[in-house]
Amino acid sequence: MRAAPIALIVAVILLVPAAHAQIISPGEGGQSPPRPAPSPSLVPGPVERGTPTLPLPSPQGGTATADAGPSLWASHARMAVSRSELAVVAVGTTVYAIAGLDASGRAMATLEAYDTVSGEWETRAQLPEGVHHPAAATDGELVYVMGGFSGFGVPSSSLFIYDPDSDSWSRGPGMPTGRGGLAAAFDGSRVYALGGAAYGRALDTAEAYDPVSREWERLPPMPTARDHLAAASLDGRVHAIGGRNLLLSANTGAHEAYDAATGEWAELEALPTPRGGLAAVSIGGSVFVLGGEHTYGTFDENEHYVPGAGWLEAEPMPTARHGLGAAAVGERIYTIAGGVEPGGGVSGLAESYRDPVHVPEFGAAVVAMAAATAAAAGLGALTRREYA
Repeated sequence: MRAAPIALIVAVILLVPAAHAQIISPGEGGQSPPRPAPSPSLVPGPVERGTPTLPLPSPQGGTATADAGPSLWASHARMAVSRSELAVVAVGTTVYAIAGLDASGRAMATLEAYDTVSGEWETRAQLPEGVHHPAAATDGELVYVMGGFSGFGVPSSSLFIYDPDSDSWSRGPGMPTGRGGLAAAFDGSRVYALGGAAYGRALDTAEAYDPVSREWERLPPMPTARDHLAAASLDGRVHAIGGRNLLLSANTGAHEAYDAATGEWAELEALPTPRGGLAAVSIGGSVFVLGGEHTYGTFDENEHYVPGAGWLEAEPMPTARHGLGAAAVGERIYTIAGGVEPGGGVSGLAESYRDPVHVPEFGAAVVAMAAATAAAAGLGALTRREYA
């Protein structure tokens, strides 16, 4: 009875052009260490490599899978300097990899820029000082880099502002609260600095910087204190996702959103795979959350949140890693650098993902059509994941 609606959903999805990309080999680090079976409160473990799949509603509940064809991931030229715990943003068609830790565990001031058109990396002007575990956001013209730790592990309150046109740095007013392992996002008017850690304590701190007035504002604290979290702006709110309370074993799936209009935080549906050291990026009406780590290994998970539909599962990253950065250019998400072993490691990896459903030009229409079909058949929302 339900075979025809499912076939229709698959047909709709396949109408969207798929990227003709080649999957990258595991590269640095090889296979991730085996993971223990998760508790019932966690989503099942990593999707096996094999044939890429897209989740579809199953008549028995949960999700089934359909062949998605060629891999949606592509590999790109590697960075000149491998690193992890960096910040990554995109301005125009250029992706910027900022600061981080090098292979010797030193704080970096190196800035590298990847031209997504030419496929080449270029070294740009160095930051005024080396930091690791910073956060960065952009208003589409300038890049704002905040916080992090110095080479001696001292939390920084610095705000550095980069102008891609002049390839130059300037120093802005420092954050009220120095910290590293924080997350940042731009909501169209202000830059947000969320969470982080300082002096052995995970923070619930939330602060916002106004580029026009050049002033910081303290905001109501996040409901969940955490570091190594990720943030992105979507649906008029800033989303703080995942992270941990200092320890690799203390990951959280907390998902909270701040509404500037009301000045309040809302607790939303939790990230299915709790993890810290992850990256997030907003694209095509979704927030994609990638990578991360736990004591038993690194994550290749690629999960995304759609308001009104919840968390969906996408094709996992070719290389599991933590301490990476992510940025969107056009219909692709670029994942840059990161460690392939939990608690450390570096890489010069650059991989990108093209989602076949949520590309900006087609995403809303395809999801709406498929959701309507599924609803008419009594199957529930397209690719919606159910939790115990």
